Amino acid sequence: MAITEYCNSTGGTSREYINKVQIGTINNTSGNNNGYGNYTSISTSLSIGSSNKITITPSWIGASRAESYNVWIDFNKNGTFESTELVFTKSKAKTATVSGTINIPSSALTGSTRMRVSMKYNASSTACEAFANGEVEDYTINITSVVAKNSEEVIIETTEVTKLDFKLYPNPVKGDMINFSEMENTATSYRIYNQMGQQVANGYIENNSVNVGSLMPAIYIIEVADGKSVGTKRFIKE
Repeated sequence: MAITEYCNSTGGTSREYINKVQIGTINNTSGNNNGYGNYTSISTSLSIGSSNKITITPSWIGASRAESYNVWIDFNKNGTFESTELVFTKSKAKTATVSGTINIPSSALTGSTRMRVSMKYNASSTACEAFANGEVEDYTINITSVVAKNSEEVIIETTEVTKLDFKLYPNPVKGDMINFSEMENTATSYRIYNQMGQQVANGYIENNSVNVGSLMPAIYIIEVADGKSVGTKRFIKE
C-alpha cells in the first residue's frame, strides 16, 4: 500500500509551542518540537457519527500570547486537508487550554488517516503553511464504522447473554486500582470502553484487580471474559 504524502507545515517556537493534545485515547505531552512534531505513530479510534472532545494545551516562553488554533482530519484520505475537513477552530485565545468538539461525518472513509493540529500566533493558519510563531503536530486517527452506544445500551444488551458474574469495588474509583470479587477465574481478560463505545484499555486481570490510573475522570464500561462467558459492569473513575 502506498504511503499518503501530506504537505509540510511548520512554525517557530522561540516564544510558544503546543505542549499537549488530548482526544480519544491520545493524551500526548509533546513539549517543544522546534516548529513541527510528527506523532503519526500515536493514534486513537473515532467512530463515524461520534462527537469527540479535543483539548489543546499551549506553552509560552515568557508572557502568554494570543494563539489561534486549527485542526484538520483527512476524512477522504486523499492526502489533502480540504476546507470541509477543518474540524476545529479557535481564534486569538490566551487561555491555558482550549477545547472543542470534533464530529466524525457519515461520509468519512474508514481506516487510518491523518489529523493535523496547528497553533499560530495572532492569526489563523492554513494547513500547508510555514509561519514564524507557533507549532504544528500530526497524529493518526482510525475511523471506525462501529455505531457508538451509550453505557446503558451496552449494559442492557450484554446482560441478556451474560454468564460471567462479578462485583467491582470501590465504585466510584478514587485511586488507581479497581478490584474484583466473586469471580472464579483470576486470569480473566478485560476490555474497557468509554461512553462512545471506544476501547480505551485492555489486558488481563491480575490478583483480582486492574490499574485504571491512566483513565481520565468519566464513566466507563468494563467487559471481562474467561474464554467461555462474558460479563460487563459500569464504573466511575473520579
